[in-house]
Amino acid sequence: MRKKILLILIPIFFGCSNLKYLDAFDGLNGSPKEIESTTYKIEYNDNLIIEKATSKSINFYDSKGKSIKRLNFEPDGSPSWGSVYYFYDMFGNVIKKKIFNADGSEHSQIKYKYNEYGQEIERIYSWGLTKTIYDRKNRIAEINTKNNNDSLKYFERQKFDKKWNEIELIEFDNIGKQKSRIEFDYDTKGNQIKSSWYNSDDILHVIYISTFNNKNNRTSIKKYRIVSSKPKLIEDTKIEYKYDKKGNLIEDKYILNEKTSWINRYKIKYMW
Repeated sequence: MRKKILLILIPIFFGCSNLKYLDAFDGLNGSPKEIESTTYKIEYNDNLIIEKATSKSINFYDSKGKSIKRLNFEPDGSPSWGSVYYFYDMFGNVIKKKIFNADGSEHSQIKYKYNEYGQEIERIYSWGLTKTIYDRKNRIAEINTKNNNDSLKYFERQKFDKKWNEIELIEFDNIGKQKSRIEFDYDTKGNQIKSSWYNSDDILHVIYISTFNNKNNRTSIKKYRIVSSKPKLIEDTKIEYKYDKKGNLIEDKYILNEKTSWINRYKIKYMW
């Protein structure tokens, strides 16, 4: 009888594993199994443009599209700090991250819990805990981060629109006074096209405005500082992209004030 019960329970358990909250392959096409990312800082020597590698990482996926580990490397190819292994529940939520030192020893763990809608409600660190309480009717979330001694590290409040896009974020200090406030605006595709930053006195001081291409990749970021109640452009970043035949990103180039500053390149190995 016990054997029969076990045989019945096994298909029921695996039948519930529908990964409904997993963003398979991080939204990439063609079922990639590895993505190698290299970041280059652009330096200038007279008229010469020099690409200087600063970091490299390789992200690995399983056949279901779960990101299972990310290995980090120094520019010379040696292991660096911060490689991560990911663990999931049956719905595709990350429930644990293990972070490693360059020598392969474990540095720390972060554990996660979720509500029935796949929204994160708890994050456990070695030093403390972050709890998020959702008021789904009014689309508000309150985020409390405390140290292990139960002292408040910081408190935040989020507001969301009908599509659960974040439209406001307020950070408070440990006595409840506002430290900062950010308002967010979106286009019809859900891309964040504007953020307005307010200080502790709720005075607007910085605005970011972004544009996007038809692949929903950000193509420009303009930063304005409020001077004498008027916005003044202080940074203008353009982002150029290259894609492979499957439509996945293989290069992004950041051009700050008409001068290339960073390039990221991606080498993709596909599953099939």
